Amino acid sequence: MSTIKKTLPRLKQQRCEICQRNFSLLLKQHQCKRCNRAVCCDCGRFKAIIVDYDLKTQHRCCIICKDEQLNIQDIIAKEQLSFNKNSLITNQWLRYSLDNAREQDLINEYYMILSQSKNNLSTSVTEQLKSIPIILNQIRNQYNYSMKEFDYYLTKDLIDNMSAIFIQSVLQCLIYKNQNIQLNQNLVQITYFLLYFHSQPLVFHFINCFREEISLGRFLDQNDKVKDYEIDFLLEIAKKNYLIEPTDLLYFRKYLEKHVERMLSNIFFNIVNVQCLVFIYDHVLKFRDYFELEKIVTLIGSLYLNDFKQKGLDDEYFINQIIKNTKPSILKEYLSKEDRIRLNEKRQTYAKSEDIFLLQFQQRMDHQNETKQVLYLLDDCLLKRQPLNNHHKQLISQLNQKQQQIIIDLLKLNQNKQKEQEQDDNLLYQKIETHSNSSTQIKFDKSELVDQNKVLMEYLI
Repeated sequence: MSTIKKTLPRLKQQRCEICQRNFSLLLKQHQCKRCNRAVCCDCGRFKAIIVDYDLKTQHRCCIICKDEQLNIQDIIAKEQLSFNKNSLITNQWLRYSLDNAREQDLINEYYMILSQSKNNLSTSVTEQLKSIPIILNQIRNQYNYSMKEFDYYLTKDLIDNMSAIFIQSVLQCLIYKNQNIQLNQNLVQITYFLLYFHSQPLVFHFINCFREEISLGRFLDQNDKVKDYEIDFLLEIAKKNYLIEPTDLLYFRKYLEKHVERMLSNIFFNIVNVQCLVFIYDHVLKFRDYFELEKIVTLIGSLYLNDFKQKGLDDEYFINQIIKNTKPSILKEYLSKEDRIRLNEKRQTYAKSEDIFLLQFQQRMDHQNETKQVLYLLDDCLLKRQPLNNHHKQLISQLNQKQQQIIIDLLKLNQNKQKEQEQDDNLLYQKIETHSNSSTQIKFDKSELVDQNKVLMEYLI
């Protein structure tokens, strides 16, 4: 990812945006190069590498951005994130998946589809896939400062255009299986984001999960706009959960009409910071409840409604307020109230499935052990021809009636074969003995003849 050094305009503010102290001759205004906040010398005394600038020099940043940078690095290290590789989050998301998907099955299915799709795509689809690098550059340029850092840390070691190749492979399979899908920026963006956490087969699986939902499926497959009845639905959520005053409903509807499409179609990219974005994805996929996205839209609107009323026409100001001030703790406080019960139910369901799996595994092991014991018995009695002892009889008693009958029949058959073998051996022994006696007699006669010849020769001489 290339970085371009740029100069941010210094905004004149009356007070520090963090500690709220008024600026004066003694308390000068500074600017955080990461989030563009107006800060005082105490709140902006930190230095850090800013991705938007050159990566060799440290620049001024505020205390909030410094903490966010550390948190992003903690997320990457804690969850073992690496582009196009499965992280620790993968197993957790699969564990709480309703269809109990198994990773190896998903991998086999994905690569089978990938091999089938290589030579079976139309020319128009192939041309669309070639445009992915251009779309990806547009997405990166639109990232906020938090997402740019997250993207830089995870893709800095990749070869040029390698991330675009991974996206092309996933979308190639997706379009091959769903011919009605139209390639758009939202689809590329969600694919790119999921590759931060998972390998290609798992990304293919989760995109299919997203597309099963009505609203998300529409935004991913085509560039539709939010309908009026959806605005009414979100407005009802706000009335019920956030107790918005009747006088503010008009402003709240304007907020929904202006920002809800951008929030839902991009699924909160460039709307919240990385910490909140990871929390939202983790929460939604863990519960497989995509209705939470609509709740978060209304929650954010209620939190910043006053800012929207004051500067509603200034989209950049409103979005910047959300990026700067929304914290995962705010989302957790709201979402965790009703979700603790559901999470416990999920865990209980998973524990039950684990118990069933362990029971089935134990039964298979018992069956294998039983089979080994039977083979041991057959090896002793049939191959090694050992007589039945107490241990063998105990093994036979542990078998069911059908198995016991089979073993007894085999033993009887083996005894009959042994008797026949003994008779054959006796006959063979007799033949060998008779043959050996006759050979000895022949040898004796020849020796006697030789002796007589010797005597005759001596006499003649």
